[in-house]
Amino acid sequence: AWTWSSLDMLAVGLLIWTAVVAVCHIGAQLAWWFLVMHPSNSSRVAKAGFASRDHDADLPEVVVIKPYATADEVSRSVLASFFRLDYPKFSISICLQYTGVTSQLTRILDDLQAAYPNVRCNVFVNPASVGANPKINNIYLAYEAAPCDLVWVCDSTIEAHPLTLRGMMHTYVKRKSKGERVGIVHQLPVVGPWQQFGDVVGKIHFATQHARIYLTAAVLGITCVNGMSILFSRETLHSIGGLTAFSKYLAEDCFMSKALANAGFKSHLAPFPATQVRCGQPFSEVYHRQLRWARLRQNMVPFEATLEYFQDFFVSTLLLAWAVHQLFGVSLYVAAAVYGLTWIMMDVSLYRQCHRGEAQPPILTIVAAWIVREVTAPLLLLDAARSSVVSWRNASYSLGRDGSAEKLVA
Repeated sequence: AWTWSSLDMLAVGLLIWTAVVAVCHIGAQLAWWFLVMHPSNSSRVAKAGFASRDHDADLPEVVVIKPYATADEVSRSVLASFFRLDYPKFSISICLQYTGVTSQLTRILDDLQAAYPNVRCNVFVNPASVGANPKINNIYLAYEAAPCDLVWVCDSTIEAHPLTLRGMMHTYVKRKSKGERVGIVHQLPVVGPWQQFGDVVGKIHFATQHARIYLTAAVLGITCVNGMSILFSRETLHSIGGLTAFSKYLAEDCFMSKALANAGFKSHLAPFPATQVRCGQPFSEVYHRQLRWARLRQNMVPFEATLEYFQDFFVSTLLLAWAVHQLFGVSLYVAAAVYGLTWIMMDVSLYRQCHRGEAQPPILTIVAAWIVREVTAPLLLLDAARSSVVSWRNASYSLGRDGSAEKLVA
């Protein structure tokens, strides 16, 4: 008879955990078949009917809110992508946090308005002060002044495909027509063009680990929303306290989506990814950006954040190899090699889906960036646990255990 030792029980638990990680890999692949498509996949885009204008008269108006720290941060090419949106009724609101309108921004806006005279664009300066969250402070005036119910809050670095808004509204209208209470329509964030090695590490992070969790959550119906690009109804948000109810949190996207879910509203993934244009990032900038997010998660959802230590490549591979060896006597090296190679193949597939049809860095650069991301991931989590203070832009914030934040005076 098999006698179960404490080590055997531990090994069974680790096998179950690695099976959960494997489900995430599979779920992310399924999402690309059923939920998400790259805009370069013309056959799927055409089949989905996103470019159809048959029901344009029935589509509601949308206000696009783009928050910027300064006027100098406004990219002509990124902003122009929103003027080129193929959608019948929309306007753009630009929010400047630290500066007023500069001559450079005036030239950009004059050129874009001349090229796209049917697109209304407003600029908001002197942000409100309604809480600790600088993004909510920045967009608050534009949000309150919006002439319609639906708003699309889209970070400064996000670039739009002409059909992005149609795709988001297709999801919103389709779900509403089925009687669902729609809370948020959001996009899978990926990283676009690259210049430095840090950009490639960012591409790897968003197209593997982040996409794996994000897409699996969408497939399983679990609320998981990244606030880089979200579309929602102001009336719906007002029913749970409005925008200011989340101004005490830095991760307003997390608490907003959870509050909506608790009120019976569902969040849905839009069909197209949201491309971040963040060229020229050194690795240190990418690291500290991810460090801020990790520290936020450890204070908001400590249990889930603890599991992160065991879900990256090297730790997960070592745990699986030991568990299989303990239970079945399989060589540690063989088990690690089989599991590790399978993981790498899944990551390659997911990365290719996220960046279909795009110019890619040299293969050796991609491999080096993947190794750096995986090696530094557990170290980053340990670094995040050292403090409850995060830095964002030019300010520091102390995080409470409930996820709230307090701005620290320099």
